[in-house]
Amino acid sequence: MMKKIFIAALAASMLLLAGCANNGETTPGESKNVAPLEASIAIDNLDSADFPASFGASSLQEADGAFSLELEVYDQEFFDAVDITTLAQGDKITAGGQEYTVETVERSDTGLISVNGGLEQGGIDFATDDEGGVYYVEGLDDMHTYADLGKATLALADNFTFTDNSDLDDPNKQYDAAGFRTLLADDANGYGFSQYNTTVSVEGGVITEIQRSFRP
Repeated sequence: MMKKIFIAALAASMLLLAGCANNGETTPGESKNVAPLEASIAIDNLDSADFPASFGASSLQEADGAFSLELEVYDQEFFDAVDITTLAQGDKITAGGQEYTVETVERSDTGLISVNGGLEQGGIDFATDDEGGVYYVEGLDDMHTYADLGKATLALADNFTFTDNSDLDDPNKQYDAAGFRTLLADDANGYGFSQYNTTVSVEGGVITEIQRSFRP
């Protein structure tokens, strides 16, 4: 009889300890580390994709009349809506390669969430799309943060087109591969090509179009 009582008491104690341990893992208010969602593209699988990129004049090569471009591939950073909308003091966020420790969180009627006073006070602002499924960093002049996925070298398609909208006074200028090479060698406005103003389109593993937009 005593043996049965002892076994029952031991089982109850083990259940109590397990319950305490489990509660410790899910304690409300525990700080969390927030990082961007997984990239939407992979550097080793660019057969069909649109992505931000950066490159310079020396990145374009020609051999036997065919052009190839070495570029740095990026992907815009997005964040889980639940992670951002539940931010609290003590949480940590990594965005654009920088880590922020949350001290204050402010929410506006427009859906903007400002951490540590927002951009104007050295913090960071998060905006969301109409569906509210994900958040992204809202920077100065509508700038965002990007993850650097690495380098890739891709051929230019035979029907390649470069569309340049960097000059607001002379927009929608279009060039073929030869014209693009000339422009790269002598970019009159020195505007450059970065993840903030350049989008590369790839179909069938070759670059079909590059678009450059205006950024202040």
